[in-house]
Amino acid sequence: MGTAPKTTHNDFDVEEVLEKLNIDEKVALLSGTDFWHTASVHRLDVPAIRLSDGPNGVRGTKFFNGVPAACLPCGKQLSSTR
Repeated sequence: MGTAPKTTHNDFDVEEVLEKLNIDEKVALLSGTDFWHTASVHRLDVPAIRLSDGPNGVRGTKFFNGVPAACLPCGKQLSSTR
């Protein structure tokens, strides 16, 4: 039994795809499908992308009882307003 070929998007021209999107597809990309995923546009082979928040590390798709994440310090020094 063979395996399905892996799809890659190395030749993905963002500007070209943006020109082909209709207004409903553009709005769907801005709003997403839930807290963590962008919408896919099947007719243009645009896959959904999984996102995550950053301030508390990468949580994935759970608010509670998720995999622990490391919080790293910010490299920018904050100024004091005393």
